[in-house]
Amino acid sequence: MIAFAFLCALHEIGQGQTDTACQRAGNDKGFDRLGVAADEVAFQQVTHGLCEGHTRQKRQSKMIRSNTRRQVYLGITIASYIYFIGDAAVSYSTNDVSSVKKATTLACIFPGAGQIYNKSYWKVPFVIGGFASMIYCIDWNNRGYQRFKKAYNLLSDYDRNPDKYPDGPTDEFHGRYSASFIRNLRNNYRRNRDLCIILSGALYVLQIVDAHVDAHLKDYDISDDLSMNLEPLVDYTYVPTLGGNRPVFGFNLSLKF
Repeated sequence: MIAFAFLCALHEIGQGQTDTACQRAGNDKGFDRLGVAADEVAFQQVTHGLCEGHTRQKRQSKMIRSNTRRQVYLGITIASYIYFIGDAAVSYSTNDVSSVKKATTLACIFPGAGQIYNKSYWKVPFVIGGFASMIYCIDWNNRGYQRFKKAYNLLSDYDRNPDKYPDGPTDEFHGRYSASFIRNLRNNYRRNRDLCIILSGALYVLQIVDAHVDAHLKDYDISDDLSMNLEPLVDYTYVPTLGGNRPVFGFNLSLKF
């Protein structure tokens, strides 16, 4: 009979009527009309778990929508800033600003822009892919850190003031894990997040240096013309004691590389 009641509740959830099923959970009359004799305590435990799972799912969906909306707004803001600053940098007069400064400035404004300006297109996927991976890792670890931070704070407050929580711990795990275990998870996520931030900064500096050096090497002569020239030298040096110029003889050595 308990299994039948459980299937009835699942059917209502599948039909999008979970809230109605939760309201009927404590009502024995509905099942009396069906002629079902179920154990009241066991049934309440089952329906309480269903309602609790549904509430947690709605809370998680709301959190995901909020995070997605915030990331979209942030992305639009950053893209607008990069567009206007990059347009100003590219529009510099070539006579006033060298190509090296342009490439370096673009790389500072947006990772990969300096490589595009230098026409080193094969480097762009590595730069963009590296930053995309770092951003994803930072966001993932930060969400994990915030999650376990909140759970640890709630569980710690419960340990200090158990009288304030007559229904038990209010964290998402409901006391299934100890405070020390949750604290270790929180610290691990925070350490990984900070490490990813440091790596992102190092990648940012590296792509600026690459764009700067690559722009310099665009005008560097890397031909195979290596030569040495030795020529006789005749010059005249003024000697005050002689009251005139004195010829000086020697050799002039020049290297071309």
